[in-house]
This record gives sequence, structure tokens and C-alpha cells, in this order.
Amino acid sequence: MRPIHIIPLVFALAACSKSDAPAYDSARAGTGTDSMSAASSTANNDDARDAIGKLRSAWQEAANRNDPAAVAAMYTDDATFVGTEAPLASGRQEIQSAFAKTFPIAKLESIDSKDFVVSGDMAYDYGTFRQQVTPPNAKAMTINGYYLVINRRQSDGSWKISRHIATTPPAKP
Repeated sequence: MRPIHIIPLVFALAACSKSDAPAYDSARAGTGTDSMSAASSTANNDDARDAIGKLRSAWQEAANRNDPAAVAAMYTDDATFVGTEAPLASGRQEIQSAFAKTFPIAKLESIDSKDFVVSGDMAYDYGTFRQQVTPPNAKAMTINGYYLVINRRQSDGSWKISRHIATTPPAKP
């Protein structure tokens, strides 16, 4: 039987824009073509990366202090979360309940973003995580996994998690 696989993290980010402005095209950067728009997009992307990086750090800190309510507050009202061997959690309340079951037995050691893209009001973040899990009446184990998070910019300019998938590879026999 596989152990409960928990809390994969991190937030992030996908690719649609609510504005009429096109996403920043890095292939055109530095060519003089639409340089004002490119400079503005670059600044906006940098701001988004900083904000989402802070959100990711806050998520890890809240998870490690066993605060599922604080973590759930980082998700949109209609967010979804799914992890390995766990049912889909839809909405903040279900997400909070799901994390309330896993946070007490897990400590997130690291989150390593491998691919991060911001486009307009959405962003995605794909990467790896490492956590220490100690199931009841069992030996502690280190679990490595993968995550994909989609974040959305809110009307107040903040970023929240909209979709979160965390998975771990099958246990080795």
C-alpha cells in the first residue's frame, strides 16, 4: 500500500490575458518592435513573478505551521486541488479540509520551480517538491513529487491559486 501523498505545492501560473494587450513576446525583445509594450510587459511579468514567489513562500510557511485555513485563503473561490491518491477538492472549504488531513503528518522541505510563465492575468508554475511524511504508526519517509499550479490575478492586483495538481511517482517495489 502506498503512503498518503500529501501536499504538493506551489503556485503558479498559466497563459491567458483579460486585457486586450498581447502577451510579451520574448522573441521580439530587443528588436525595437513594440519596445514600449515589451518593456511594460517585462515589468508586469517581473512584478507577477515576485508576487507569486511570495505567495509560494507564504504557502510553504503556512503548510509547515499546520495552518490549512491560511493556505486555503490563498486559493480562488472556485479553485481545485488534486493530489496523488486523493479525491478532487473543489472550493476553498474542501481544499482546507483536504490539507487539514495531510499537514499534520508532512513537512515541506523544498519547492523547485522548473518552468514558470506569466501571460496577462494568468500564470503557470511547474516544478518539483520534496516533503518529509510521517504517517501514524509508521516510519518517516521522504517523498519527491511534481506540481503544476495555475494562478490568476485578482481584481485588486493580488494573485491567487486557481488550479493545483500535485503528484508523486509510483513507489518502487
